[in-house]
Amino acid sequence: MMILLTAVGGFFGAIARYLTSKLFKRLNSGFSATMAVNLLGSFLMGLAARAAWDDLNWRTLVITGFLGAFTTFSTFMYDAVELAEEKLPFKSLIYVVLTLIGGLLLFMMGWSLS
Repeated sequence: MMILLTAVGGFFGAIARYLTSKLFKRLNSGFSATMAVNLLGSFLMGLAARAAWDDLNWRTLVITGFLGAFTTFSTFMYDAVELAEEKLPFKSLIYVVLTLIGGLLLFMMGWSLS
């Protein structure tokens, strides 16, 4: 049952990530689509973690499945290295710091709001 919940959540999380990334790229806001998705995912995970604390099925579906597929650490690392290789090490550092600190703060905000 847990594998099925993870798979279903992951399926929809991956689609949501793709669509959210496309939206941020279309808006051409100057922000990295990966950073935006990871920050939004951190906030949503904070909300979901507190709301689903005692329900293993809900945590598996939403946190492990959906939000696990929605946010991506590997893409985050790729973007950081890509910026550094483009001779933009300062922008790469800002990207990493904003994503990590912003992700932590938004997770905590989501946690406290739920």
